[in-house]
Amino acid sequence: MGRIMSNIILLGEENKRYIYFKKAAETYNISVDLLKWEAFSLDKIKGKVKIDPPIYTDKNIKEHSISLKLYRENLKRLSNMENITFLNSPKVILDLLDKEESKERLIKKGIKVTPNIEIKAKNFKEVYNQLKLLKLNRVFIKPRYGSGAMGIIAMKLNFKKDDVILYTTFKESNRELFNTKEINKVFGFEKSENLFNLLFDFLNGELIFEKWLPKDKYENQNYDLRVLYSNKKIVHIIGRASAGPITNLHLNNGSINVEKLNLNEEILKKLEVLGTDIFEIFSDLKVVGADILITPKKEIFVIELNGQGDQLYSDMYNENKIYKEQIKELLNYE
Repeated sequence: MGRIMSNIILLGEENKRYIYFKKAAETYNISVDLLKWEAFSLDKIKGKVKIDPPIYTDKNIKEHSISLKLYRENLKRLSNMENITFLNSPKVILDLLDKEESKERLIKKGIKVTPNIEIKAKNFKEVYNQLKLLKLNRVFIKPRYGSGAMGIIAMKLNFKKDDVILYTTFKESNRELFNTKEINKVFGFEKSENLFNLLFDFLNGELIFEKWLPKDKYENQNYDLRVLYSNKKIVHIIGRASAGPITNLHLNNGSINVEKLNLNEEILKKLEVLGTDIFEIFSDLKVVGADILITPKKEIFVIELNGQGDQLYSDMYNENKIYKEQIKELLNYE
């Protein structure tokens, strides 16, 4: 039997996302055309489209901020197109790339999120002094825009000794910040100040500050969850473990099969309800990866949402049900 033409376009890259999305399509005898970001233009967008993120090859945060700005501009251009059926719309992907705005919308719905800290500062010393007044000695610092671990800092402060420890993927060299894709520790006030001020300047101060909440543990490691929802329903859950404060699958942290975590029925029910609430807030959302923090007391907080958080190898290499669901969703569109 020949391949059925479906007019499904994957706007993305020739990577594992594409390979396994294409495999999912083949189970339905459907073809998928790949449109690489390097060849992107609006006149090539037609039919049914899934948008994957570009591959970032940036060496430092300055380059990455430029690439991310270009990506956001392309999403804005795509969001003005008519008569195109998107899996996740460019607008909702754009909305979720803005951590501050998307969390505000969750808060208005009454959903618990990792608490933001109101900081108005122009440099590290001002941040330090405000946190000292607030008596907050453990915080997370994140870029307002984007996803993945680039730019995340977990910071411990000792106000009595004026001492600081940063956990971050960055290393500083010649006044540039390079992403190492592994967690590094930065010790001392002066080095921490230097790194933070560079990040602040490169990102034009567009940072958000959050309380560092304790995470539940599995075999003496901190863990949180990536929950993949499709049309309000949970399709896949994976645990993300780390000996340190930052858990992220891009950093090759340990992934944990969710069955091993023995999540009780109450937590699973809360996660189901959460899916319904998220899709009510973001009405044109079809697929979302939700990063969920569970405290030792089993409280649930949304860390952030990712409109393209579906690259989960624990599913891709097994049932590949996430991408099969997406193909089915696209086929169901008129």
